[in-house]
Amino acid sequence: MKKSVSHINAYFTYKEFGKGRVDLALNEHGRLKVENHNTKEKRNHEVLKCLINVVCFLDTQELPFRGHREDLDSLNHGNYIYLINLIAEYENLLTEHLSSSTIVSGMSSDIQNDITQSVCNVLLGSISKEIQAAPFIAILLDEASDVSNKSQLSTVIRYVSPSSGEVSGLYRHK
Repeated sequence: MKKSVSHINAYFTYKEFGKGRVDLALNEHGRLKVENHNTKEKRNHEVLKCLINVVCFLDTQELPFRGHREDLDSLNHGNYIYLINLIAEYENLLTEHLSSSTIVSGMSSDIQNDITQSVCNVLLGSISKEIQAAPFIAILLDEASDVSNKSQLSTVIRYVSPSSGEVSGLYRHK
């Protein structure tokens, strides 16, 4: 029988094989998987915050999101894509996301519309809660017809904000 170092190591490995607890190995694998998932989720959350900030900026400044043409050879891809690319020059996380994203990069018009609609829903929900709690509300409606007899209704809701006591308003045109 040989007594070399590799033979002795192999012998002890053979004797210990199967004695390790599989559940501990699986728990460690599961922990690493959850940790990896949480890291990716945190990165995606930061990227989404950046995209939401761009949408809020464009909405607040009343700037258009898209240009006339957004194909690769166009000189003007629109304000949304331009701002995302500008921020990506200074934000490594966004640069990495844009270069490695295969499914959702956040640059498509559908994503722009989805984020805009989500921001709108959050704002309208907040305003709705303020209106419901307001002690005073004024509603103004104005209807006008255009040349083709299509009716257009403008709605203005003014209310006293319960938190600040200031008069606030909401305008809608349909």
